[in-house]
Amino acid sequence: MTTDHKGRLAARFIKAMAISKGMGSVAKGYIESTNWLDQAQLKAAVEAMTTGNSSSLARDVGADFIALVRPETILGRLANIRRVPFLTRLMRQTAGPKGHWVAEGNPKPVAASTFAKDEGLPPRKVVALSAMTDELAQASNAEDIISRDLAAATVEAMDLAFIDPANAGEPDERPASVIYGADSIPATSDPAADLKKATAALVANGGNLRTASWILHPDMAVALNMRGGAFETVGALGGTIAGLPAITSSAVPLGSSGSPIALVDANGIQVGGNTDASLRTSTEASILMETDPESGASQLISLWQTDSLAMMAEIYVNWRVGRPGSTVYIDGADY
Repeated sequence: MTTDHKGRLAARFIKAMAISKGMGSVAKGYIESTNWLDQAQLKAAVEAMTTGNSSSLARDVGADFIALVRPETILGRLANIRRVPFLTRLMRQTAGPKGHWVAEGNPKPVAASTFAKDEGLPPRKVVALSAMTDELAQASNAEDIISRDLAAATVEAMDLAFIDPANAGEPDERPASVIYGADSIPATSDPAADLKKATAALVANGGNLRTASWILHPDMAVALNMRGGAFETVGALGGTIAGLPAITSSAVPLGSSGSPIALVDANGIQVGGNTDASLRTSTEASILMETDPESGASQLISLWQTDSLAMMAEIYVNWRVGRPGSTVYIDGADY
């Protein structure tokens, strides 16, 4: 990238394609009329996209959008996670060999490892689709609006699916939360005792604290911080709890019944994809302005008739708990 602003290349690409109504030659002409430092890269990406050539120049735009999205997601901040290719059968060790002390001249014991096979992780996609007027697309600050809104929508969708304990997943649509069906510890009024129970449960289930992280709502992190003492190392932006990384996300459910605090051994979580994005625009489609389009409750809106355009970001990603017992959570925390 010729700019250090994550997401700017992707936003400028969308803006150019929107203003040109998807016509590559017009988009390149618009790019040439700007003083953008990444003109050459954008023109090459437009050429690749409009000719159907999925070259590395076209992928630069998707990679730039991912560079904006991934660090904001729970997945992107979770260290030690196991990245796996899609649709590839995996071997998982269920028991390893043990070492022995052996006296001189004595035979050396042999211990075998045991393995289990996991079916390949199928690709799933998360989509952020938004509409805006032509006038807004041409505004001087449209780049920041475009990249910010699409990225925020994508992050929210991914994080909510990942950490909501009520998310059982949907076949062929979205993965279940990593804490769905996991062991839960009922919250009490003593956070230190609850957190201690959570760490003990993770270890008892075969998890490893050295590769584990806490995941909680920013409000809950602030509430813990206000208690002082051992909790002064965590706050709205994260930090550590008991020496373990603490990741905060507003996608963690928070309500009158409290909020979950998850403890996740990232080494037991398998993740595929989340490395590239597809960005598209349209000014001639008719779209259903509805968050649940399958209901068909709303009327179709013509983008052409309303001088509007639609922008869509699509990311292929999937995950699963690869090793049972890798997650636990405190249920109903309200400290």
